[in-house]
Amino acid sequence: MNLAFKQKIKALLTLFCRNELQKKRCLIFYNNFFYFMNRKKEAKIVEQDLFDYETILKHKYFHCDEYYKANILYGIAPSLKKYAGYHKPIKACIEHGVFFGKSQIAIESYDSGLPGIINFAEQRKEYLRPITRKPITSIGPYICYANDYCSESEIHNYKIKFGKTLLVFPTHSAEGVISHFDYDELIRCIEKIKVEHEFRTVLVCLYYKDIELGRNKLYEKQNYIVVCAGKREDPNFLSRQKSFINIADYTVSNAVGTHLGYCIALNKPHMLINQHTSYSTDSKMAGSQIAENEDEAIINKREVQREFLTYSEIITEQQKKVCDKYWGLTNIKLPDELYDIFDRYDQVYRKANHKEKLYVREAEVIFGLDSREMR
Repeated sequence: MNLAFKQKIKALLTLFCRNELQKKRCLIFYNNFFYFMNRKKEAKIVEQDLFDYETILKHKYFHCDEYYKANILYGIAPSLKKYAGYHKPIKACIEHGVFFGKSQIAIESYDSGLPGIINFAEQRKEYLRPITRKPITSIGPYICYANDYCSESEIHNYKIKFGKTLLVFPTHSAEGVISHFDYDELIRCIEKIKVEHEFRTVLVCLYYKDIELGRNKLYEKQNYIVVCAGKREDPNFLSRQKSFINIADYTVSNAVGTHLGYCIALNKPHMLINQHTSYSTDSKMAGSQIAENEDEAIINKREVQREFLTYSEIITEQQKKVCDKYWGLTNIKLPDELYDIFDRYDQVYRKANHKEKLYVREAEVIFGLDSREMR
């Protein structure tokens, strides 16, 4: 099912649905219809190896038990709910990664149909508070809540098998968007790091879109091991990514992204290769979602970048500080704390009778927020 067709469905729902919540619920019904129609075919796909990306990517349909489909992306909502022991749909929009600058999505904030927003760090409120008075809850890096895909003994065995391991996150493409950078330059940098610091194994974690584009072959020619966390709707995405990071001794990438904070959160040192990246797209919608070119976003990214340009096998205090600012390393919750957050959003949703205009009033009571904090 291509991107253009999906966009047509969303456009039709915008015309016929009374509000954003109804549109979100219809999209879930649409998603789950295709899942149930293909569930027998999906059940026949048996994964036996974390490194068998060909089998992992055979999965095409995934069930969604949320009210907002984007909450399940990268396995975020499934991981959070399992950690908290929570079994209802989360009545808030979860930002699916790190955001820089004034990036704002109306259907996740002031016109979302849901009572609030969940994100990484308190700093993000600086950009969201001017557009919404809904509660904004910062819970730190989501990967900290995910279970490892592999057991401790399996990770230990992989470490013995691979020896000193370097994990690489190249800038990735997305739906309707293709990333471009100098692959030869990146490989030269990887080889330099590998030789100078005596890495025996190189893992390259590719986004599924780049494997579909055949870019895995560029790395496999170098005898690197290509890995993939799965399709973005795959509930095991975050768990696989966590195991890849835990297997590695060191991590590198060629652009600032969510993966960087995840590596630091899991106590894995990271280095940024300073490389120019551009994007091409035939979809204005997809392009607008991925572009973050305004001045403030560039300043934010450079603030992170300058702390990671030098190879160091020790995570510095300044690196932790900048990651706390944008990824919320100190915002991680205990299971009962996370459960309480989800439960409060559910109370707001029910008390307001799922009406957008009543959410803020009910949230002021249930979250114990005064009007100044919500301005």
